Amino acid sequence: MLTAPIPRYILPHKVTLVKKLSSDGWGGSEEVSETPVSFVRIEPCRSQRFSLSGDIPEVRAKMFYDAFSSVPDNVSFETGDEILFGNDRYIITEVQTFYGAVDIHHLEVLLK
Repeated sequence: MLTAPIPRYILPHKVTLVKKLSSDGWGGSEEVSETPVSFVRIEPCRSQRFSLSGDIPEVRAKMFYDAFSSVPDNVSFETGDEILFGNDRYIITEVQTFYGAVDIHHLEVLLK
């Protein structure tokens, strides 16, 4: 049984993926690559961590990237890369891959 791609009308957002290519090692100037990514979905979500000193609220978002509908199709998301969405700048903390019958169906990218 094949899993249908996520329809594009459910993926209304455009973002920019910012990858750091090089750094001077001292926190100075860096070389970056910016890639526009279309037909994704950004869902704000809220989670909490627990520590010995109490709850630490974290405001995060989740980005859905479909293997068929999202453009471009050769994007690789890695922990530490940045996502620009409107006026917000997110850092990728985790990338989850979900499979259909055979191939990758979609990615869920957790953002902080």
